[in-house]
Amino acid sequence: MFRMKTALFACAVAAAQAMTAASPAQALDKLTIVVFGPPSLGAFLPPIIKAQKFDEKNGLSIDFQQRPPTAYTSQFNSGEFQVGGSAALLTVGLADLRGVKVTYLFNLFDYWGTVVSSRTDVKSLKDLEGKDLAAAKATTNFRMFEWLAKQQGVDVGKIKVLNTAPPGLVGYALADRAAAVQLWEPAYTILKSKKPSIHSIDLKINQSWKKATGGTNIPYLGVAVHTEWANKNAHLIPKLYAAYKAAAAWVTAHPDEAGKFAGAVRQNLPLMKARFLSAREFLNAQPSVDPEKNAAIGYCFGGSVVLEMAIEGVDLAGVASFHGSLGGLSTPAKGAVKARVLVANGADDPFTTAEQIAAFKTMMDAAGADYTFINYPGAKHSFTNPDADELGKKFNLPLAYNAAADKDSWQQATVFLREVFSGK
Repeated sequence: MFRMKTALFACAVAAAQAMTAASPAQALDKLTIVVFGPPSLGAFLPPIIKAQKFDEKNGLSIDFQQRPPTAYTSQFNSGEFQVGGSAALLTVGLADLRGVKVTYLFNLFDYWGTVVSSRTDVKSLKDLEGKDLAAAKATTNFRMFEWLAKQQGVDVGKIKVLNTAPPGLVGYALADRAAAVQLWEPAYTILKSKKPSIHSIDLKINQSWKKATGGTNIPYLGVAVHTEWANKNAHLIPKLYAAYKAAAAWVTAHPDEAGKFAGAVRQNLPLMKARFLSAREFLNAQPSVDPEKNAAIGYCFGGSVVLEMAIEGVDLAGVASFHGSLGGLSTPAKGAVKARVLVANGADDPFTTAEQIAAFKTMMDAAGADYTFINYPGAKHSFTNPDADELGKKFNLPLAYNAAADKDSWQQATVFLREVFSGK
């Protein structure tokens, strides 16, 4: 089950001790929290908090906004979101070094990760040298894995990492598409329920950490806020802590039901689709819109959403994705993709690997989809965003604006939309 530990810094502890339950007549304080999307641990407790109304019971109305790790880091560090529910001490420390003043309020989960394999020749981390490993390189969990591997004398430079988004890791393991897969909870529990025979490799977490620090617990994932926000909203901190503490206690008391939530987190596609269709319904209700001529475009996370909607067979004339994630997409049935598809990708985007591109093209070809894939040489992630260079430098992310790719991709999209709306 989940390796979870609830802890709290002294200031929040003192405030929590003084907290009283909210009166039913009291107005709820509204709070927006950015968290990782599934299957991260950061996406596990929020639905429990909402389903059991632990936020309302503690005087809060929390709106959880899911983002992939790179978008989470960028949008939290930039201040777009003032509260982050998938904070790691490592990333908080790095943010501080870059002048972003944030406070790690309390810990939710101690570090835990593993490497799984179906191969008989992979029994130790050392066996990974010269082999491929599916992993999400942009995550703190992967960085911890690298450190732990080095403690065991592994030359991580000899491991061929197949970089993918966290939602795609379970799929890699189920299909045995790599010699091993590096993942964590709740993906591990989900994977073991579907493939019990897969074996885990001991990372020697406690031994390595104790040798390095003298302790065995590794604060890993918790809640962080911008320091200025904490100073202005100190009265909300004990309420927030109480909501998370109640959710953690509920998980401990209801392990079977909690396991169901773990599976539900991974199966979040219906919610995504429902929200997309709701937005389309609102759009089509406008007098200036022709309901027979719908198309969708998306950037980054939005790009992966519109691709998923096309794969799901949503009735759209076309979809266009700009530097959208290709990892973790569903596999369409033959003939299921009704919309024409345009994908504008940066060839030098480290978040989209050559393996992901090849897999995307293979499954779209097998489905008989009508798609165009444009790979712009030299273009990195967020190549359409004029502020990408500044954001990349500020937050140490591989982002860069590419004027030529931006201009051409929009021209391509304009022609594409004219064609799909005219029926060509």
